[in-house]
Amino acid sequence: APPQPPDSPQTRLQEPPRLGSDASLCLELDTVLLRLQLGLLDEAKNGLDAAQETIDASPPSEAVVFSKLYKASAEYRKSAGPPEAYYANALMFLSYSSVEDLSEEERYSLATDMSLAAITGDGVYNFGEVIATPILAYLENTPNQWLRDLIFALHRGDIEAFNTVVDAFREQYFGQTALKSRHEFVKQKVVLLSLMTMVFERPAHERAVSFAAIAERTKLPLDQVEWVVMRAMSLGLIRGTMDQVDQVLSVTWVQPRVLDREQIAGMATRIDSWITRVREAQMYIQDSSPELVAAT
Repeated sequence: APPQPPDSPQTRLQEPPRLGSDASLCLELDTVLLRLQLGLLDEAKNGLDAAQETIDASPPSEAVVFSKLYKASAEYRKSAGPPEAYYANALMFLSYSSVEDLSEEERYSLATDMSLAAITGDGVYNFGEVIATPILAYLENTPNQWLRDLIFALHRGDIEAFNTVVDAFREQYFGQTALKSRHEFVKQKVVLLSLMTMVFERPAHERAVSFAAIAERTKLPLDQVEWVVMRAMSLGLIRGTMDQVDQVLSVTWVQPRVLDREQIAGMATRIDSWITRVREAQMYIQDSSPELVAAT
């Protein structure tokens, strides 16, 4: 190979002590992004692996290094897949970066890509994570606002809202290759989220749910409820027992989720209700057994 000029990127990458480890990593990750722009996926992957090994061996002190790492990782996964890997890296990128530092075009593109990845990605059932970031706001009043609306419909497990968005923006929805190819999967996802939301909204002492109630909430025929419940359990979304004779699902656990303000308000209401019941029980014990209360 011909000798490199003293100030070339290749020469600087070979001299990390002079640059400093963080600066060297930043330069290496910028090179990964350049390779991705040129379509050199294998070379980009090798660069990412090398950068990750360096970071694992000696964690950097500057957040900008992690920002560049997750940006490069997200861009790689955007090309190589799978969508859930892109989504995870994009979330990490946002945790180390300010969207204010991105151009308007970059914000719009990131919001669009993250929405598509969240909707179509395997194992992505916690939409509260992306809703908690400011990125979806950059889809408001744009041609892709329907994607934001779809994210919120999935987050709430709202099948009617989901169908309304799909029907209203059918051309745009099926114009997205990722959504068109995974439409049946996405429909299954919103049904599972509907079941999760239904259980979550119930008080802890009222989590025995009839199959009929599940069928009504998920808009499914009664004979498909058992399959949906088994699917939710196999994915680790809920835990519990299913009485196939009495057709009742008893749920003991629901996968934790990041809540929006409306859901937090609902939880606060349930906590207030629980506090009221505890106080009523305490008053009942005091009134029924004054000698016992006095003794304690």
